Amino acid sequence: MVLAALSNQSIACSPVLGGPPLLHIAIILVAYGVMIWPSGWMISRLISPLRRDQTLTESKKAFSIEKAGHYIGYFERLLILTFVLLGEYTAIGFLVTAKSILRFEATRVEGEYILIGTLASFTVAILAGVAVNVLV
Repeated sequence: MVLAALSNQSIACSPVLGGPPLLHIAIILVAYGVMIWPSGWMISRLISPLRRDQTLTESKKAFSIEKAGHYIGYFERLLILTFVLLGEYTAIGFLVTAKSILRFEATRVEGEYILIGTLASFTVAILAGVAVNVLV
């Protein structure tokens, strides 16, 4: 979907394949791959020293999904990269709003930790999207 939308924008088409050049497709696919593993690992290492040992009550553990933050981060980076590649920057604002509403119940310490991770995740995804737009 993203590749099709980008092919209709300013990407020069390959005379042989009729679509975007293979190098452009490879750059886009690498960017999406980077959003999943390396960037998640880097953000995790960046914010892990900030994590305080917090003991959760049994009621909080019952409603918590293991590694939910990691999965949320993967999806938010994929969405942000897609929005940047499509030039839909206002959609990133809606994502910020949705995430802030979902994390409303967090304590101040949890909220700060989540905010640092979110901003790091957004920064990585936006920079990757800008880099892809420059290269492609």
